[in-house]
Amino acid sequence: MSTPAPPARRSPAPPLLAAGTALLALLLVVLLVPQLRAGGWRDWVEHRPAEFSELAFSDPEGLPESFAPGSAVTLTAEVTNHRSTARTLEYTVTVTDRATGARRTDSTGRLEVAAGAGAPLAVRVALPEHEPVRVALQLADGPVVEVLMDPRR
Repeated sequence: MSTPAPPARRSPAPPLLAAGTALLALLLVVLLVPQLRAGGWRDWVEHRPAEFSELAFSDPEGLPESFAPGSAVTLTAEVTNHRSTARTLEYTVTVTDRATGARRTDSTGRLEVAAGAGAPLAVRVALPEHEPVRVALQLADGPVVEVLMDPRR
């Protein structure tokens, strides 16, 4: 005579697994819906580049390495607007004494740049009498270019 098998017990794992899966799906929906609405997901899927400004000296090889004490130099740069709308970009030119670290703002300005286009920027910089300097041209939204110059002896 054979003994009947005991009744199968249901494991609590399947209901917990189902609840965990549902919670994970809800979490994914909560995280992805704002991205879909903002267009961020579409940008990522379509590999759209980020919108930013670019700044570069027009002729890096032609930058002055030295200056006549107390003179002024003109630096030219190209500003490119990698955005979908035109922008007015603010810039600042600073001169820093490389020996002491003393810094002064030489000039500030604004430049209108069309969407997806570039615009030239020329700045005249007054230089000190005898100190080696670092001249920095910086856009308000981040990009900066610098040149180091020494006074002529």
